[in-house]
Amino acid sequence: MVGDTLAENNQTKFPASAQDLNTDVLVEIFLRCSLGENEDQDAFDINLPKPSIHSSPLILGRVCRAWRHVSLSTPQLWSYLCIPESWNSPEGMAEWLKRSASSPLTFGLFDKRHDDLLYRVDALNVLLASAHRWKHVEVRADIELISLFLHSVESGAPLLETFRIRDYHNWTDDEDFLDCVELDLSIYPRLKSLHLPESVRVVLHHRNIVLDNLRNIWLGFLTVDGRGVISMDEYLTLLALCPNLEDASFAITGSSPLQRMGDVIERNIRKLCIFVPLGLNIGPFFDYIRLPHLVDLEISDMTDETPRKFPWSHIMSFLRRSKASLIRLDLSWRFPANILSDDDLLGILHLTPDIQQLFLHRLPVSDVLLQTFSQPSNHGKTSSCLWPKLVDISVVGGTFSEAAVKDMILSPHRFEGAKSFEQLFLNDCGLKYAILFADEEIQKCIENGLSLEIEGYNHERFLRPPVRVPHYFPTIRIPDY
Repeated sequence: MVGDTLAENNQTKFPASAQDLNTDVLVEIFLRCSLGENEDQDAFDINLPKPSIHSSPLILGRVCRAWRHVSLSTPQLWSYLCIPESWNSPEGMAEWLKRSASSPLTFGLFDKRHDDLLYRVDALNVLLASAHRWKHVEVRADIELISLFLHSVESGAPLLETFRIRDYHNWTDDEDFLDCVELDLSIYPRLKSLHLPESVRVVLHHRNIVLDNLRNIWLGFLTVDGRGVISMDEYLTLLALCPNLEDASFAITGSSPLQRMGDVIERNIRKLCIFVPLGLNIGPFFDYIRLPHLVDLEISDMTDETPRKFPWSHIMSFLRRSKASLIRLDLSWRFPANILSDDDLLGILHLTPDIQQLFLHRLPVSDVLLQTFSQPSNHGKTSSCLWPKLVDISVVGGTFSEAAVKDMILSPHRFEGAKSFEQLFLNDCGLKYAILFADEEIQKCIENGLSLEIEGYNHERFLRPPVRVPHYFPTIRIPDY
């Protein structure tokens, strides 16, 4: 009697067994276990499942017979895969892909090793044979593995939406270059995001096709006139065929001058990053584009000519034409020039009143720049700051005085509506941290949240703990429109 009563109480107190859940509900739970809450987000923002009996989906099939049946009957569960460095099982790869049935495949391969990379070629060949099902692909590896994946899609991949190929190699020897691989973008109709290393030449054999889906493109670089050279004319043609491009980063590695004669190309690009090789004048390139939605502009110039022929006037004309609200500006010179660039830079900044982040590498700038940051835009009753939203400045190779730096740091407090600086990174700018650190007003700004880092030419670092600023220049997160 007592046992029967306890059994009845248990049946009313506890929910039904997980084995009795509706199959659709169980499938949804399984997918959440493997892919997170939203499997429709960027494929590599989620943790791709690994072929381990200690994680989903393999562990789900080890709970009971019913769960195993459901997991094996859900191809989508097996259409995602993170390939570990140590995994070399042709049978395991074949079984995983068999369970995915005909579902589009999303996978990532990350291998930092630089020797004996083809030991796993048997397992990878199983995956390479399914290139017609690839949807989202990211590979970070050395040259030999990269070449396998590049050659697998040369003839086309009809479902491919994301193709990110990155190398871990330092490219020191000519013999280590990839054999040139040509990818004709017109045979990837669904492609949205493309990231390719140097030596991969992007071509367009069908100039009448429009790449409506392409949103993001990053094309690597190494040498001028290298195997994967792309000229300014070819890039403009690419831009003309990609009406919905939002993020474009590329190196103009073809050294031939611009030949284009045609209309200005207007696109909704929000981030533009251009690498300029030695001796190439890219000014005319800017004359043919209008980007009204641009918020992030980055230009890396490798030129060592004297005098330097940086296209200041072309960039200013481009910004006037675009009328964009630039938020981030990053200008980098590999070789510093002897002539100060304050006036030229200020000419650009006056066209970007909404700037928030400014990164300058080896541009010869001086106190003139900092003093302009400290000046009001007018002398009326309510003086305002020229750049009220500027909160993050990183400079390498400037020539500043401690007094000019202090005045700039304190200047936002004098203007209505101006934001206080959040981060200042000043490297090799002739500054002594001790002088600034001893100042009570600067100390108060640091206590209120200012991250101030100063490095000397000898790389001696002065940083007030516990504040820690990364060595890399951070990028902003661009909001969706």
